[in-house]
Amino acid sequence: MKRILSWIVVVAIIITISVLLFVTGKKHKIVLLNGTEGVEVPAKVMYIVDGQNAEKPKSIRANKKGVVYVKGVNHKITLKFKDSENNDQEITKKFKAKLSEDMTIDFAKIIDGSEDWLSFKEEEPESEEE
Repeated sequence: MKRILSWIVVVAIIITISVLLFVTGKKHKIVLLNGTEGVEVPAKVMYIVDGQNAEKPKSIRANKKGVVYVKGVNHKITLKFKDSENNDQEITKKFKAKLSEDMTIDFAKIIDGSEDWLSFKEEEPESEEE
């Protein structure tokens, strides 16, 4: 009986570790939006996601999109831009990724201080090309 219980504990630990590694190692797609037509946004917003490219941040021009892939669950995005008075601004936000869902981050909503700047969309399964 002890032997069976020991094997059950070992299998449960292995399954738990496997699930944790799967969740923390999965890549998530993040679509970055710098406004849409008719919305006033800075001409260029530089961004840093999880410290990637911190020395030379990437940028997105007004009314354009960008895509970044990140691993894990907990993330941080930093935006650097010039406001309407030409002053340098920096905003940092933390967010969590959901399993098997793509994310969309709207820079215009972050800059305006809105709470719904992050939206989730379930990933579409890849179709086979014929």
